[in-house]
Amino acid sequence: MALRNNVPVNTNFLQGAQFLLGFTRLPYMNWFCTAANFPGIQVPHATQDTIHVSAPLPGSKLIYEPLKIKFLVDEQMLAYTTICDWIKGYALPEDFSQYQNLTLQQRIQISKSVANQPQYSDAMLTVYTNKNNPTLQLKFHDCFPESIGSVDFSTEMSAEAMIQVEATFLYTYWEINRFNQAQPF
Repeated sequence: MALRNNVPVNTNFLQGAQFLLGFTRLPYMNWFCTAANFPGIQVPHATQDTIHVSAPLPGSKLIYEPLKIKFLVDEQMLAYTTICDWIKGYALPEDFSQYQNLTLQQRIQISKSVANQPQYSDAMLTVYTNKNNPTLQLKFHDCFPESIGSVDFSTEMSAEAMIQVEATFLYTYWEINRFNQAQPF
């Protein structure tokens, strides 16, 4: 049997710096985001025991890894405090009015489903080609921040050193939309 010569149509490799991340309720994030992951998924398997072996079976519940981002902190700390206000709004650390204020914090109104549940926001991670053309978009549904890192100040830092903070977001699921419908192989 002869091997087929399967040469892909596009032989360009993905570049890690060619992306843009945007949230419907975080207007500054697309400007300040310096790193974001493309979260993996897993399906825990079930096990069917027999007399001789415990056979693994495909599972039926997807587990999505969290969306982890890193962003620069601006002088007014708007990108940082917007996420903090979002977390405080759904966690209610002081009183119930903080949850009511979540709708006031929304900056960009896109979908009515998000407006009805102000603790959530959709997010879009757009990946670009080496020629800066969008190639695919990963859409995260019903995101909310799980954690945000601390802002560390130090007199030992140089003036050129930019402060970056990490944040982790959870979501219901993600879906991929391709801009270029060419066959990958």
